[in-house]
Amino acid sequence: MNLCFLVGNLTKDPQRVGNTQMVRLSLAVNDSYTKADGTRPVDFFDVLVWGKLADTCEKYLSKGRKVSVSGKMQNRAYEKDGEKKYKFEIVASDIEFLSPKQIEDPIWQEADDTGCPF
Repeated sequence: MNLCFLVGNLTKDPQRVGNTQMVRLSLAVNDSYTKADGTRPVDFFDVLVWGKLADTCEKYLSKGRKVSVSGKMQNRAYEKDGEKKYKFEIVASDIEFLSPKQIEDPIWQEADDTGCPF
């Protein structure tokens, strides 16, 4: 069974791949342990998102946002400078937005009481 589940922060804004219905995300995931010097190792993963979910991610996600990704691991082979290379990617089947919604218009604004008779 090929199943992958990650929770991390986006390292950059979602990138649309050409005119396709695919968006590429870059995810930074902290390891569960702390080194002796107090730092936590970080792993970076490329995530591919397709279809309507890709449109939603492109519209609402941005660099630094925390997400959970579930999907499958995919291995891709390609040639570069005559050498065969391999790339591992996550193909997302579900993405949950974990960062609180960013509010662009504050709910509470200072009242302009210059014209108020009270």
